[in-house]
Amino acid sequence: KIGDLKEVDIYPQGKDRKGVRNAEKAFVLHYGTSKLPASHWVDDADEMAGPMVEERLTKMFDEWLEKHGMG
Repeated sequence: KIGDLKEVDIYPQGKDRKGVRNAEKAFVLHYGTSKLPASHWVDDADEMAGPMVEERLTKMFDEWLEKHGMG
């Protein structure tokens, strides 16, 4: 949190039953290895979610403006 601004980080959490971190698996899938081509799935997910996040934030801001008599 920075002042009144809030921030949310979304990332893979936890481990599988062998103790391998899900974040490590996500990294390998995203960037690839010498034998596994990169999928860049994080970029794709970010691109797909962007418009939904922007729409929701705009709605929240509009509601805040209305609540404070500025809308």
